[in-house]
Amino acid sequence: MSAYRKARWSIGAAVVAFAMALSLVSAAAETPVETVKGPKDPDDPTGNDINLYTERSEFAGHQVSLRVRSADADKARAAIAAAKAEMGRVLRKFDASSPSSEISSINHIAAREEVLVSTETETLLTLALKFCRTTDRGFDPTMA
Repeated sequence: MSAYRKARWSIGAAVVAFAMALSLVSAAAETPVETVKGPKDPDDPTGNDINLYTERSEFAGHQVSLRVRSADADKARAAIAAAKAEMGRVLRKFDASSPSSEISSINHIAAREEVLVSTETETLLTLALKFCRTTDRGFDPTMA
């Protein structure tokens, strides 16, 4: 596979993942965490089962499944809650349609004055510009 095709595939995967993160506007409906019994944990002296915990949620018309394998139900639920909190944080920070996001600030202010952004936003924009150059504008971060 050519380096170009590899780059396009990697970029495509990154764009899909990022688009999914940004589309998680609000939880319209959530199903309770379901548990699927798994095998015994060989590293656990108590012999607890490693279960698969899944929460399915609908966010802005997208179905999202968060899955965690754990012998501890409370830890699994905490991991799912942390993942949902992180998706919300990413959305609030990078959603161009939200007036309070860093991306929105850049879009509205940068033409007139310098905008200070976080290291995370700088890294995202640097990668987006790199992907744009690598794909000869096949990936264009300025397009919605």
